[in-house]
Amino acid sequence: MQRLFATLCLVTAGAVMPLHALAHVLLTERVFEAGRNFAAFFRVDEGCASSPTVALEVSIPASVIVLELPEKPGWTVRASRVPLLPPLPTERGLITERVTTVIWRGRLDTNAVDQFGLFVKLPASAGPLYFPAIQRCEHGEARWTDTPVNDRGSGALRHPAPVLNLVPVKDSGTHENAGQEPAHDHH
Repeated sequence: MQRLFATLCLVTAGAVMPLHALAHVLLTERVFEAGRNFAAFFRVDEGCASSPTVALEVSIPASVIVLELPEKPGWTVRASRVPLLPPLPTERGLITERVTTVIWRGRLDTNAVDQFGLFVKLPASAGPLYFPAIQRCEHGEARWTDTPVNDRGSGALRHPAPVLNLVPVKDSGTHENAGQEPAHDHH
């Protein structure tokens, strides 16, 4: 019985947290090459306690350019934008605004799992990239916004923001990539 209880709960700093407290919003792909185009999928793995998710708000880092906001059946998508100076020429045309926040509104049952996608251009430098997210539910919300910078050294993050770890682009001419297809500029 005690082992069953241990599997259903997480003991942290003397407090017992039910399994639903482990739920969060995260990126399905957590490592990708810097400077590439990337299909980012934010996964919501359950509602707030026993309340269905009705909105997901994701903050876009200043160094990331949203190239496309795909439609999501059953959900509306809205984006906040600011001017992008200088504008960015892409194969899709000239981008003159930068998306700062994306909000999806709809309904996701309490125990349902779903993904919310964006197509973005990643910055050229390697390192962690945080996408703070707010999961709004019929009753309450969960703020997945903690990063090492705003955590102030308290140790493990209680409500970690979705993170993408950018790695240097692999040289397609090196021996370690021999026989593999070249890296494509998408996910």
